[in-house]
Amino acid sequence: METKNRICLFNRFYTAYVKNKVELRADGFYFLKSQGDRPRFSVNHQVFLGANYLFLDGKTKPYLGTQIGLAHSKSSEYGVLNGLSSDIEYQSSINPLVSIVGGLNYVPSNKLYFWVESRQIFGKHISNSYSTFLDEFRLSLGVGFYIH
Repeated sequence: METKNRICLFNRFYTAYVKNKVELRADGFYFLKSQGDRPRFSVNHQVFLGANYLFLDGKTKPYLGTQIGLAHSKSSEYGVLNGLSSDIEYQSSINPLVSIVGGLNYVPSNKLYFWVESRQIFGKHISNSYSTFLDEFRLSLGVGFYIH
């Protein structure tokens, strides 16, 4: 079933160049809110670690990479009835993730860069109720600053 939801996340990432065309990268996503037809999660924070391959060395740097990660997630759809209190409880859990990343950095100076990125995430929220897919496609863009 396809749902139309918008998710608001805060993203922070760090990179370290290993060789001329390979960079190690750590990403963190903090889930702020979800709205739409049927919001699936009330919590979905994620961290990733992986590597990107940079195809060009100039000011324009397209890249492709893979990352593994973990999600701290809590479903807002599926809960379990507590027999003592008759309340529906939603359990949070830590779940593994895999992500494919592709993007473009434009570096006009040694202190500033602009970026656009797409990311496909694969994973599954597993708890004491039905499992829910964490799969999603993200498109993001922004401005970054190099700290030397």
